[in-house]
Amino acid sequence: MAKHLSALEREQIFKYLNERKNLNEIARLLSRDRKSIVMEIKRNRYFIHKGSFGMAKVYCQKATDRTCVKKDVCPHCPTRNKYCWTCQKCVRYCDDYIKAGCEQITASPYCCNACPKDSSCTLARYRYSPLTAQKSYEKRLVETRKGISLNEKQLDDIGRIINEGSKKGQSINHIVAANRDRLPCSSRTIYSLVRKNLVGVSLFDLPRTVQRRQRNAKKSGHKVDQACRQGRTYQDFLDFKGKHPELDHVQMDTVEGVQEDVKCFLSLSFPHLQLSLFFLLERQTAYHVKSFFYWLYKEIGEENFKKLFPLALTDRGSEFTDPESIEHLGTKIFYCDAMASHQKGHVENQNGLFRRIVPKKHHIDGLEFEDSFLINSHLASYIKKSLNQKTPYELLSLLYGEELCRALRLKHIPANEVLLKPQLLQGKLKRKHYET
Repeated sequence: MAKHLSALEREQIFKYLNERKNLNEIARLLSRDRKSIVMEIKRNRYFIHKGSFGMAKVYCQKATDRTCVKKDVCPHCPTRNKYCWTCQKCVRYCDDYIKAGCEQITASPYCCNACPKDSSCTLARYRYSPLTAQKSYEKRLVETRKGISLNEKQLDDIGRIINEGSKKGQSINHIVAANRDRLPCSSRTIYSLVRKNLVGVSLFDLPRTVQRRQRNAKKSGHKVDQACRQGRTYQDFLDFKGKHPELDHVQMDTVEGVQEDVKCFLSLSFPHLQLSLFFLLERQTAYHVKSFFYWLYKEIGEENFKKLFPLALTDRGSEFTDPESIEHLGTKIFYCDAMASHQKGHVENQNGLFRRIVPKKHHIDGLEFEDSFLINSHLASYIKKSLNQKTPYELLSLLYGEELCRALRLKHIPANEVLLKPQLLQGKLKRKHYET
């Protein structure tokens, strides 16, 4: 049973009080301790500040008993020829004033719910309402969670761990998942500490979301053959998926360097695995894309290739205009609609993660094909919240086996050694310098 009372239980307490059940019976019906019911009523009851018809809020025992016959006790009393019990100011001057009290307030049931004297009572009254009680409980719950329960040493340790991870391009979620035994709080708490500047790390030190900037138009000298997309539209993709829901798909895209570069990265994203692989191509052409898939088919084998690439969804770039050559290997190719990159949203998001290692406005022609394996290993070892704090590498090895991981040249990187910064490529990236 939950430690705290629920809103439903408060409704039941209110119902039983109105039915004039005693607290022992209420506790038994709710399977709660009597002390819990008493504390609930005392803590959440509210004061009713009003008198009865024809009687003011005097809270005098004689007024309650209607035995008071005094008049004109107050100096300069505006209510001449009226009994003092009709005025609430007389208690200041009356020598016979006796403070009245009700046993229902000081003893069980500690409130005036279902009291038969409620309409005529002039004493201090308390009511219990489930709505008021629930609001009071929620307010106390919020107030108890305010503040920071960490000492200075703990904050210093948290700041050191976060700083070490952020220098490697790791997110807060990855750092927390990789250091569960060293961090005494959740990722949400750490974000709050960072915003309050309590751990010596600023938001600028953490990986930021990709900023969308206007891209310069880059014209391609290759004229795209529109006929390759017939029967391979996005609607065709949805229809095919509807008929074959058991088939997973891969999303494809290319990631470029600067305008002067001739090399590019082919991005392969597997949404069901939360895995993205990036491979360096010598040219951004359909021939080099075809050549890469033939190489990959040979490396991982026919069976694994058909498991990983039953369907492929890509954009309308000229490098993907030879679908027949790839479909010959057992893959069905489909194209997104024009200006609809959201239709392959997973690969677009993963490209942003890749940009932590290979930022924009950096030359990539100095990289080698083997650098792809290093990048992929670190990305595959990145802890994902969507995978229940597991890595894509772990899921891939679980579903397809370690043999496939070795065929893809993937290595498991320890969580604290994952580096998503340009430093991973050891100075092979060169930032473009603009002439002024």
